[in-house]
Amino acid sequence: MIEHRFVSCGERRVMVRCAGSGPPVVLLHESPRSSAAFIPMIEALAARFTVIAPDTPGYGGSDPLPLHRPQIADYADALKEVVDALGLERIALFGRHTGAAIAIEFANLYPERVSGFVLDGCPAFTPEEMEELVASYLPPFRPVWDGSHVAWLWSRVRDQLTFFPWNRQGPASRLAIDMPRPSVLNRIATDLLLAGDGYSVAYKAAFRYDGASAAAAARVPAHYMATETDVLLSHLDRLPNLPANARIHRVTDAERVATVGDLLGACADGLTPAPAPPEDTGARRFVQIGGASLMVRQWGDDGGRPLLLVADLPGSTQGLGPMATQLARERRVIAIDPPGHGLSSPAPPGTADGGIDLVARSAAALGLEQFDVAGINVGACWAAHVAGRLGADCAHLVLIDPPPDPAAHAECLPATALAPVWSGSHLLTAWHLARESLLCRPWFVPTTATRMPVEIGLDVDLLHQRFVDTVIAGAALPEALRAVCAQPWPALLGPLAGRVAIVTGEGMPDAQEQAALAASAPAPVTRAVPDARGYASAILAAAERK
Repeated sequence: MIEHRFVSCGERRVMVRCAGSGPPVVLLHESPRSSAAFIPMIEALAARFTVIAPDTPGYGGSDPLPLHRPQIADYADALKEVVDALGLERIALFGRHTGAAIAIEFANLYPERVSGFVLDGCPAFTPEEMEELVASYLPPFRPVWDGSHVAWLWSRVRDQLTFFPWNRQGPASRLAIDMPRPSVLNRIATDLLLAGDGYSVAYKAAFRYDGASAAAAARVPAHYMATETDVLLSHLDRLPNLPANARIHRVTDAERVATVGDLLGACADGLTPAPAPPEDTGARRFVQIGGASLMVRQWGDDGGRPLLLVADLPGSTQGLGPMATQLARERRVIAIDPPGHGLSSPAPPGTADGGIDLVARSAAALGLEQFDVAGINVGACWAAHVAGRLGADCAHLVLIDPPPDPAAHAECLPATALAPVWSGSHLLTAWHLARESLLCRPWFVPTTATRMPVEIGLDVDLLHQRFVDTVIAGAALPEALRAVCAQPWPALLGPLAGRVAIVTGEGMPDAQEQAALAASAPAPVTRAVPDARGYASAILAAAERK
């Protein structure tokens, strides 16, 4: 089982995927990917090693380096912080492309910490290639209202696997490789979305890196490999001055994972087994529940009764910052990404309730006893289900703009709507779903009668965050919607009578339907909010009732 964890490196948090036991090997990914690129390899190597795959700073779930133009040496120093924090004395290293540059630089700076390394595609660009790639390969990536950046993103991913350089389309640049499945393309696109406009930072550092000189200077056992379809295969011929303990390997794609395992086995021979990782603590952390790693964010101190805040669906803890910051002035706020949303891993196969039970069980794992639960829009339905599982541990339940008929959301989002397809149309579906959900309620009825009173949908950055959340959720979103629709939220409130409050915004298009449902629910308190700034105070007032 692969676990997600955060490692504290001073003020920065670094996300890692880890699995297995035995001698430690560290896997460093290419740009603009995250350690998610290594999931099949982690699973294959975990039977022999403790496998640790960090997200490069600024990618996946890791904070960026606080530097204007970091170089590969800066990323190597950042890797040392991760290795130190995990208590690893010596490691075997594997790196691919950008990760290969970081690996060899780390080995050259800290040879006493490395038993050997395996590089899959070592960058060894000429000065002319460096100049061209830095200048033209990495255009800015910024969201725009019309969604044209979404079409560009998908085309960029496909072109990168069709041509090298991707922006020099022509017969001379055509790659002799098969186009991966849409699910693989979607994972690459998702990683680029997570990195955002910062996707180019480590890329540029790798393009500027003199890999040939670094390889000539390496003193630890080294293996340089590339597959027959790697765009850096020819770079193996640019490494003529290697030390005696270095080897070059040309392998097929089918041989790649097995070769990596065997070479890392030789490098890791004699290494001390990795110690248990330190406890994952801090304002952002993961909790391990039922085979899933659930992402947790916290705002505020430990005083008072905590408030468990559930984001709208689609959504994640990332988008709760503004509201949670206001709430945290008086209460400790905790939020959890449902399985398959945000940075949380998917629910294990066979999970029947979309992960509701996993979220409810995580409260005990976090040491919560008496606390309040609040949820936003469709997330309010999720919160009602979670509160029902918690029973007496839930002091108050606050439903914020709950949809009158959550089942309609599931019916209007077929399970296949967000499944990756070769044309990338699923991304445009996600973009327009996100856009309409900020403009209308319900999002699938875009009329003047359903128009939201606050034009938050015109905030392109907020819209883009919701789009990213939707893309990440993918197939988990229909599952989550079906789970909360299994029983309407008013029917869940009986055991919570006297502990329920409903907060609604004035002028919401479904306010009358909400009021009618609230009236039929057992003893709720309703509070109308005149504008967006009043939500936090209304939630706190509702959760303070005795």
